[in-house]
Amino acid sequence: MDFDFNLSKLSAGDYEIRALTRDASGRSRAQALVAFRHPPAPAQALSPDKKTIASLPAVFKPPKYDLEVGRSGGFAVKIGKKTFSFVSSFSYPQAGFNKLFFSAADGEPGWTATVTANPDVRQGRSYTIQARGKHYTIARTIRADPNRIAIQDRITNTTAEDIGVVFSHNLRAEVGAFPVAYLGGVRKAGRVKSIHNPTVFIGGQGVGLGMAALDDVVVVQGEVFREGDRAGISDGMFGLAPGASYPMEWAIYPTASEDYYDFLNALRRDLGLNGKKLEGGAAGAHSWELLPDELVKRLGAKFLYPSLMDRIPDDAISVESAEFVNYPKLKENIRNSFARHQQRYPEAKMVFHIAHSLYTTNDPDQFKDSKVIDENGKQVLWGGGDDFYYTGSYFSKEKLDQGWRWWVFYPTLENSFFKAMLKAVDVLLDDLKGHAIYADGLQVGYGSPYTYDRWDGHSVQIDPQTFTVKRKFGCVQLLAQDALIAYAKHIAAKGGYLMVDSGPGTLTFARTAPAAAYPIESEEDAAVCKTHLTPFPMGYGYPRSRDHRGVYLDALAKLKFGGLYYYYYGQVDHDFILTHMYPITIEEIHAGWVKGREKIVTMRSGVYGWDGDRDLHQVHLTDGRGVLVSNHFLATVDSAGARTGLTLNENESAIVAKIPVRLDASRIRGAVNVIVRQYDAKGIELALNGKGRAKVVVRNGAFPVRSRTVYRVDTDPPQSIAADQSGTLSVPLRLDGEIRLRIEPPSINQ
Repeated sequence: MDFDFNLSKLSAGDYEIRALTRDASGRSRAQALVAFRHPPAPAQALSPDKKTIASLPAVFKPPKYDLEVGRSGGFAVKIGKKTFSFVSSFSYPQAGFNKLFFSAADGEPGWTATVTANPDVRQGRSYTIQARGKHYTIARTIRADPNRIAIQDRITNTTAEDIGVVFSHNLRAEVGAFPVAYLGGVRKAGRVKSIHNPTVFIGGQGVGLGMAALDDVVVVQGEVFREGDRAGISDGMFGLAPGASYPMEWAIYPTASEDYYDFLNALRRDLGLNGKKLEGGAAGAHSWELLPDELVKRLGAKFLYPSLMDRIPDDAISVESAEFVNYPKLKENIRNSFARHQQRYPEAKMVFHIAHSLYTTNDPDQFKDSKVIDENGKQVLWGGGDDFYYTGSYFSKEKLDQGWRWWVFYPTLENSFFKAMLKAVDVLLDDLKGHAIYADGLQVGYGSPYTYDRWDGHSVQIDPQTFTVKRKFGCVQLLAQDALIAYAKHIAAKGGYLMVDSGPGTLTFARTAPAAAYPIESEEDAAVCKTHLTPFPMGYGYPRSRDHRGVYLDALAKLKFGGLYYYYYGQVDHDFILTHMYPITIEEIHAGWVKGREKIVTMRSGVYGWDGDRDLHQVHLTDGRGVLVSNHFLATVDSAGARTGLTLNENESAIVAKIPVRLDASRIRGAVNVIVRQYDAKGIELALNGKGRAKVVVRNGAFPVRSRTVYRVDTDPPQSIAADQSGTLSVPLRLDGEIRLRIEPPSINQ
């Protein structure tokens, strides 16, 4: 049970809070006492002779490994004393498997494989394997880079018929020796779909190894697995037309730890997913009323959803997608709400919800070239039968009788539904003066991920007995991918923003589609792992309880899986972790903390900073209640840079924010301890402790620094110092123990 005490009218002094509980008979059961001073005593910077913050943890480096390629294209990876062996198997018609094995070739009669070593490749060794059977050839290349092993398997159908191939890349991993297993970012064993996060990781005895599918088809179709002593990537629905060819790509990452996140960060760097700024948080409502100032501020919100309710009562239908352009009353509501919010929040971006693929109409034939067709030849609907629509108040019975439903479509670069999607963007951004689209379910494919009216060239149903093709169909994600990327680029070209719900789908989309955020909507906290291979791993809030603490604990639940938090609903009564979470440019993600260029968001005790960087750190601490409170966390600055030590209790979290205030201590042999007591527009206050000459250099930021402007600097003695022509304020210091430094903005009349 939590209690809040208002101390705003309390005079300065020492106080106690006493708590006493009694049972039903009135007998005392427990009591406690907490002493405190109000206001809290200023944080003191200890002498470096008594305490300094330890060095930053070592930067992850991939371990040295040995690669040995076998006679038929299989291979083994050795890390230290541990050897991991890999076998790839590919089915062939009439029940059998051809294998790229470490020893002699194994497969159908006539299956052969030859291996050629290419030792002169600049980046490292490489190998070429040419394998051939009656139905297909496989041209495998293996490249040994310093941090990974990259594999491409180009498979070509050499027959005059469609073929289906069930394949898997198998890693042998003893359960006892390698007990750690992650599938798609979640610690578990078994088998899961590879879409969104096509990775498997195993670890044990101080080493680990990750595998990732990299090509779009296998990412969408395949599975990752850990079953007994095997782990790997598989695909049971891969097909090829006569004479067709496809390059499957996958990679292996050795690690010198059992930490999935070491593997993940190496993969993210190679995919180029870092370095994109997540500009702000989100705030929304289920009405057209103005969002409260306090809510917007406490959420650090830049993106505002004035309403997620798209109902049109006058027409007795539910509008969910691009069809909003057909309803003048709704457009007027949107325009007016955007204008009112923009006047109140000039820096904010206005967001509108569009449930991708759904379209409310009684004339689905208007997009006849875009329909998602089920295996029985009928167009797919979303939301169940008529009872669902009616009891959910989405449609009146009259409208249902007229054929109004949420019909499901998908875009391609050529079809009519894609043109409707683009028109909706233009209306929203140009006419209604919006800025962003929350694309609900963009990569899901509402109703069905498959359409049975066309073939995508790769998706087939394979008979498990004969390994022959039973049926061909189209995967909506593959068919729509080029259009969805073009959709994202169209929005960005107009200066707009795309918020992608449901995960990235393929790595191609995550790497090339401009998006402002990837908040996944799910009641499962681990769903955040589906966004690990996006620029912005994050989850929408689904708090177990809707009070403020419930929202806060929900944010921590997402952070446990390396995800940031986007507010969806619930009370927000205090400044807390979200108030300072954004903007952030993500560089690393970990279980319990996320590192950006500007700040680090964490719920783990430890030492934090940026290697070699001397900019100081401001710490924002949120306590177990979910309330922002003062803190005394110490930083040490020396030749290695600045670093801050955090000790966090249960359900506490902190944001370590880099501020544009640098301590130049090059003339001090040892270290200087620093606590940033204040950094905002009203002033800067530091507590410093060390010995020798130093200099504090302040650049423009939340505390504005203007060229040739004089600032009051409170030291001993107080002085006035002018910023130089470039807008930098330099304050020389002579340290001999602890000092207090305060810098105040110029007076209004200056």
